[in-house]
Amino acid sequence: MGLKNRGFKQKGKYRFLREYNECIQEFDFGHANYGPVKSFGFSVCVSYPQIQKLGEELGAISAGSIGTNIGYITPDKAYKTWDIDASMPNIDELMNNVACDMFNDIEKYAIPFMERFSSIQELINEIEKGNQLVTIGSDYQLPILYFLNSEKDLALSYLKRELERKEAASHRYYNDYPFADEMDDKSSSSNDRFLKEYQTFAKKFFDMLDQENPV
Repeated sequence: MGLKNRGFKQKGKYRFLREYNECIQEFDFGHANYGPVKSFGFSVCVSYPQIQKLGEELGAISAGSIGTNIGYITPDKAYKTWDIDASMPNIDELMNNVACDMFNDIEKYAIPFMERFSSIQELINEIEKGNQLVTIGSDYQLPILYFLNSEKDLALSYLKRELERKEAASHRYYNDYPFADEMDDKSSSSNDRFLKEYQTFAKKFFDMLDQENPV
């Protein structure tokens, strides 16, 4: 079954999107030439407009989407491309084999992955388990997910713990490097910036929770 038959709409040359359970599922195809070798691949992405909207309002640095090269959700768990030698006389057969193999991976791995992670509860479960495919940016994303999942107490407790952890890590940095505050280097400035960004996010989140539950 082709992507269009599954409800995906083509956007541009290499992108296919569909709406599913208040999410947007996306395939991004790409190719490159290395001399006579043609290399093909694609990535799988699920984005969550509701999470993105709230994340933007709160100043979240990273929230609202997950994505990966198809290879990482196959049993090999490694970056995957399809490479063929365009100078071969059976190039049409090789291209057809690539297309068939790609769509096999789409049916067997990509579609189930997309449908699984189109659930907020499933996304929460996998972040809590430490699934590396979904933990990037989870320090911003997880409290938002708890909030949208009507688990405001969990959102509050997680946010307090994460803020304390980041502040403690920052203090350890300056204790280990007593001249760090006088150093104009990338590590100290990045350390300050990341903490301040999260403190700003946390304050906006706390204010939102206060408005939801006025005393």
